[in-house]
Amino acid sequence: MQYLLLPFTHSIDREAIDQALVMAENLSACLVCVAFIPCAPDKHKGIRLERIQQAKDFLEYMYYRARRTGVTLQRMELYVPNLEESILRLSQEMDNAPILLFTRHERGILLDLSTIRSVIEDERSRYYLLLLAQHHGSIALPQFLQPLLQKYQGTAKAPALRFLGPHRADPESMLLGSHRLLDIRNGSQPFLRSNF
Repeated sequence: MQYLLLPFTHSIDREAIDQALVMAENLSACLVCVAFIPCAPDKHKGIRLERIQQAKDFLEYMYYRARRTGVTLQRMELYVPNLEESILRLSQEMDNAPILLFTRHERGILLDLSTIRSVIEDERSRYYLLLLAQHHGSIALPQFLQPLLQKYQGTAKAPALRFLGPHRADPESMLLGSHRLLDIRNGSQPFLRSNF
């Protein structure tokens, strides 16, 4: 079975969750939702109760939404001292499962932008970067992606941007290879897929 990894640290976002469910459904993949709770090596010391409650709320909300849509779901809550490394390690343990990452303009959704940037810049990672529309409907490529696009321009790893129709995530069109970008339109929400 194919897996998609949906990491979470803060701020439940319904649009992002809906897009993750559509991706999992279209790819016939199991959506693995992981609420990561960053902590010191001595575990629970200094963790705010709000973080723990938000993680539990996220996992419960994912369970409810997945049941309604019929998507296969696994849920985990993990206390980790190194967030980026834990996300990458878990992805590798699940046969290099793609990591779902979301941005809206210059903000990270479900994860901090710095975490998203770290995951994207790590050459071991496989991920989908999904760009969500702002409230007025416009979509912008985050500035932090520009250096990555320029770095591989003119090389064999150069990004390839492609557009697909609404509600499509066609596995045959998702070619393997590093630093590929794919923009998928889903209603008013586009996806940008990278690093395949």
